[in-house]
Order: sequence, then structure tokens, then C-alpha cells
Amino acid sequence: MKLHPSDLYLSHILATLNDVIVPELHTETAATSAAILQACVRELLRREQQSPAIVERANRAGLEIIRHMREALAGHGVTAKTPDISAQQIVAAGERPLQALIDQNTRITENMTALLRELSAIPAAAREPCVNTLLRQAADWEYGFHLEQLNAGPGDTVQAEQDPLPRAALEAFLRSVHPDGDAVQLLAMTRAEGGSGKQTYFITIAGRDGAARELVVRKADRTLMMTTGAYLIEREFHLLSAVAATGFLAPKPLWFGSDVAGTDGGNFFIMERMPGKIPGTYLGGAAHIEEDLLLELAEHLARLHNIPLDHFRSYIERYEPPTLLEETIEACTRRTVEEWRAYATTAHQHPSPAHEYMIDWLSRNVPANSGTPVLVHGDFNTHNILIHEGRVGAVLDWEGALFGAPELDLAYIRPHISRHIAWDKFVGRYLEVGGKAIDRDAMDFYQTLLAMRVMNGIASTTRNLQEGATNDLRLFMVQLGYITEFTRIGLEGCKE
Repeated sequence: MKLHPSDLYLSHILATLNDVIVPELHTETAATSAAILQACVRELLRREQQSPAIVERANRAGLEIIRHMREALAGHGVTAKTPDISAQQIVAAGERPLQALIDQNTRITENMTALLRELSAIPAAAREPCVNTLLRQAADWEYGFHLEQLNAGPGDTVQAEQDPLPRAALEAFLRSVHPDGDAVQLLAMTRAEGGSGKQTYFITIAGRDGAARELVVRKADRTLMMTTGAYLIEREFHLLSAVAATGFLAPKPLWFGSDVAGTDGGNFFIMERMPGKIPGTYLGGAAHIEEDLLLELAEHLARLHNIPLDHFRSYIERYEPPTLLEETIEACTRRTVEEWRAYATTAHQHPSPAHEYMIDWLSRNVPANSGTPVLVHGDFNTHNILIHEGRVGAVLDWEGALFGAPELDLAYIRPHISRHIAWDKFVGRYLEVGGKAIDRDAMDFYQTLLAMRVMNGIASTTRNLQEGATNDLRLFMVQLGYITEFTRIGLEGCKE
């Protein structure tokens, strides 16, 4: 996986300071501190993008001055006490880290200063005119170096993100799809934190009767993180509609917006807002979660896996291979592995030996399973549920849903459940309420399969950031934790 360069981090940090953080600071102390941080980040960005070439030029000029200074001393019959570094090889910008250039500049400065002192020791009356000229050149060399650094500018920063879903555009869309038409008012709109590859907005609307209604907008980025499966927001909309129709605890989608005028071009859908709060993040998990709540998660997972495959027939006929309705879990899994292999080779992703190994291992180790595929959430965990009044209020974020083995969801949530209660207790409750029979020996395989799939998304977000297709600061978390965690999870499951 290609690491992000330092200037990519810095440019996004500076843009976020300028456009998001500083406008929200309301005390003089905070504003002053932010201004200093901005100056520091600009300097670091300058060093990454422009300073190497500036330092290299200064070093070359400095060594030339040193050569002339030594010649001037020799012309006065003085043997220089300072070591001769005039023939020192210059470190080229781009070939070595900036620090190597800075270290070389320090040695040149020290050497030039020592030579200047030796030349200054020559009595003024006895000096050749070139000596005074050289002394001034040395001084101008240092001043010119600092001046060029100062005037180099702040470096290239990312452009401030255009509002992907302007309020006026959303209100116009609502009036075009809502039964109350032009009587609809958008009373409030707030962009939520979290998520990656899609944005979430909480909105409040009112119709002709004036009653306020809380809704949620789920919107795709202009440049998609993934271009397959329910990661495509139109497919997520229709899949979620089918899930909600069963009475399962999932938000009900209401309206789908495609190529809506005034937006950045990313499609979106509007759904009902479910009550509750998210108890944790994926990496952090939930600090504390009651055992009864975890066992309730097992019950909901069993209910999800018991939705008959035929309930999704219209969705499958529209978006999935028709063979899915007749496949075994084993055949479905083999096809899924090969589809992800093909996706990785065609999606313009950065090379990843770990990912390639996982694909190969998975293709060689598909478990035998003659069962019927079920709908798998694909990201079923504490960071994608809402807790309301001590109960599970909703299951969110269905973009990773797929059809296959129930073990996929169980393997994915296992590390988080095991932090709080015995894993066998969770599985016991799942089976007790009618969950599918589980092949415990196959859990490692399905753990690796989901980790490999997530790594495809990681590769895409890395590419999108580095190529400037997105300016979403949240996506830096991919290389600040997620890539390490999912590589570990995937490789742990690979037992040769």
C-alpha cells in the first residue's frame, strides 16, 4: 500500500484549520494559538514542497563562495585553518530527505563563518578588493537564503471543499418528491460526523400541516470509495427498502436523488430517522456495553439471517447474478472471492502483497457448505447500531451488505463481543433464538474474507486522497489505524 506523503497530510490539516476550526474559535487565546498553528503548518508544508530545492541551491552557491574564500586566503599567503569542503558533493533535492540537505547547509554555514573570520584577520590595508567583496557575498548568501524561504509562499494546499449538498438544492429536491410539494420547508440541516465515503445529514422538515419531521440524508461522495455491490448508493437504497419492509430494525428509505441540480453530483437518499445514539467506534469499540444489550444483538443477527432469500428476489434479479437464487453458500462464496479478485485488478488500486496473499489463500480454502445463502450485513458491530432507552433502536450502514454465509457477520463482530462477554454465550443466544447452524471451524476463513473486502475499500480511499479526488479529512484514518487493524485481522485468519 502506498503511504501518504507528508505534504498531503499537512495540506489537509492546514485546510481544515483554515476552513473548519478557526471560524469556530471565539476566544482571543484560542484564535492566537490557532494563528501560530497555522504558521507552523504552513512552514512544515513549505519545507516539504519547496525548501529542498531552495536549500540545494543555497548549498551549491555556498560551496562556490567557500572555494573563492580559500583562494583569496591563498592569494594573501595564508593557509586556511578551516577544513576544505569546497569539493563536497551536494545532496540533490528529491534524492535525500530534507534533513540531509539541512545538515549539509549547517556544515557549509559553519565552514563559511570560520573562513570569514580568517579573512577578517587580514588587515584592511593589506586586503585585495576581492576580500571585502567575498565577505559581503557571504553575508548576502545567508540573507538571500532566508529571504527565499520566506518568499516561497505557503506551499500547495487543498482547495476548500465545496458544500456537497447545499441547503437550497436539498429543499428544492424535497419539494419535488414530497406529497406536499412547494409547501415543504427545510427547517434545519446539520452534517453529522463519522462515516467514510458517504456523508450523513440530519434534517428537519415540515409539510402543509406544520408538523416537524426528523429525517436523515445519506449521500455518496462525488468520487466513489467503492464501485461494487451495495457500496453503490442506488443499490443500498433498494436493498435497505427490502430489509425495512420485513420489519427488521432498519431505517426506511423514502426518496432517492439522482444527479440533483446544485449538488456536487453525488447521489443520495432520504430515510426516516431512528431514535438512539451510537455506542462506539470500530477501532475503539464500545467502552462499556451491558451484557443484555450484546445478547440482544445476537437475537437481531439471528432475525436478519432468517429473512428468506426469496424476499430479496426482485433486488437479486435487478443487481445480482441470477445464479444466486439457486446457489449453495459454498458456490456463492467462491464466486464472491473471484469477484473481489477481479475488482482489485480493475479498480486502479495501489499494489498490496498482503491483499494479494489473502485473495490467494481464500481461493484455496473455501469451506464446504451446502446451505442457502442469507443476507449478511457485512459491518454488523457496535459502531453501526443505535441504542435507545437501553435497547437496540436500529441497525445502520448497509453499504457492506452481501449474500453468503451467516458466519461472515459472526466472525466480524467476534473480536468486539469477546472484549465484553464470553463468545460462546453470544453464539448460544444466536442459536437459541433460531440462528443458522454455525461452522465454528470456518470462522477464520470468513474473518479473512471480510477483512480482504475492507482492504479493497482502504486501497480506494488511499488512491482517492493521493490523486486529489476527495478532500475528506476523515479518510486519513485509513492509514492511521484501519489498514493495520484489518491487515492483522485478515492475516490472523489465514491458517496454512
